[in-house]
Amino acid sequence: MSAPSPSPTPSAYSLPAGPWVGFIAVLLLFTALIGWKGDLGTFLSLGNLRVLLHEGTIPAIVALGMLLVLISGGIDLSVGATVALVTVVTMRVYTAMYYASGPSPANSVAAAACGVLAGGLVGSVNGLLVTKLQLPPFVATLGMLGIARGAAVWLAERTTLAFPLGGSPEW
Repeated sequence: MSAPSPSPTPSAYSLPAGPWVGFIAVLLLFTALIGWKGDLGTFLSLGNLRVLLHEGTIPAIVALGMLLVLISGGIDLSVGATVALVTVVTMRVYTAMYYASGPSPANSVAAAACGVLAGGLVGSVNGLLVTKLQLPPFVATLGMLGIARGAAVWLAERTTLAFPLGGSPEW
């Protein structure tokens, strides 16, 4: 009887496999295309990195939350509408407090707390619909998508919300 052969160990210089090959290929392709147009220096600048990080923060946080839902075998269709509702609630509370008491760090804290409570309420209702009423997550969150979107549009009065003139938080 011969001894089993040892499994091959990856070398420090082995090529990546699987999804990494596709990622690296796409990264190299787009870097080459940007460099060919002559804007590679602008693309790789610190200012552009700052813009990418600033614009990508909210989608990244939402994606991480959605990742947990998907890993657990569920689905949540109401995520985007919930983000819209949270944003509208936060801006409405901040604006009301700004006009009532002027600019203050307490306004930002209270507005953020109200936004978190609104998001938590939506999540709790979704969770109760799925666990207590045994609704499929697809159906429960599809219904909540309509409710949250409608509430956000209604609270925003079908307008774009912005900080009061000169009232943006100092942070």
